[in-house]
Order: sequence, then C-alpha cells, then structure tokens
Amino acid sequence: MKECESQLEEARKKLKDLQEQLDAAKKDQSEAQSALKPLDAKVLDAKKAKESMEEEVSIEQADYTLAKKAYEEQLGLVQKLEAKIKVAAAKVKAIRDAEDSGGGVFNTPEKSGAIASAVPKLLALAAMVALASRQ
Repeated sequence: MKECESQLEEARKKLKDLQEQLDAAKKDQSEAQSALKPLDAKVLDAKKAKESMEEEVSIEQADYTLAKKAYEEQLGLVQKLEAKIKVAAAKVKAIRDAEDSGGGVFNTPEKSGAIASAVPKLLALAAMVALASRQ
C-alpha cells in the first residue's frame, strides 16, 4: 500500500507540474491574444483604408476617362476650326492682295502711264515751237 501511496504522490506531483505548465501556457496564450488585439484592429483599419482607396481610385479613373473623352472631342473641334481658319485666312489674303497693291484700304484705280509719259513730250514740243517761232 505504501507503494500505491508513493505512486499516487508522484502522480499528484506530475499533475501539479502539468497544471502549472497548463496555467503558464494559458497565461502566455492570453498575453499573445492581448498583443494581437491592437494588431487585429490595425489590420482591419488597413483593410478599410485599402477598400476606401480602391473606391477612390475607381472614381478618379472614371473621372479621368470622362475628362479624356471630353478633351479629345474638344481637340477634334479645335482642329476642325483651325482648318476652317486657315481656309478663311487664305481667302482673306487673296482678297487683300487683289485689292490694293499699294497697301491702301480702298481700291485705287491705276494711273495710266500714257499721260505721265506724254507731258514731257508735249513740253519738249512746245519748247521747239517757241524756239522755231523766234527765228
């Protein structure tokens, strides 16, 4: 019977040691869980921030796409207007070049060169007639 009591005493010591180890493991687990709670909150916050940013990026992408489409439409319109302006500028240049070669605002009739060249000839003729009549 003493042998059974000693075995029982040994079993109780082992049980007590195991119970202490179990308590220590539970304490460690509790500390680990306590340390994880703030990290879990940070992970949750990070996930929410990521989702918010992804939503914001998708909104910005949609805005960019719409703005790009509007820009391309306006660019096409500008190019068409520039082409029309070039055609109109060519017409205006042709009209201006045809109007007055002297650079004036109004058309001026070109003077005949016949009158300008006839005056000196007439003066020379008159001078000869005057000299001939004196003699």
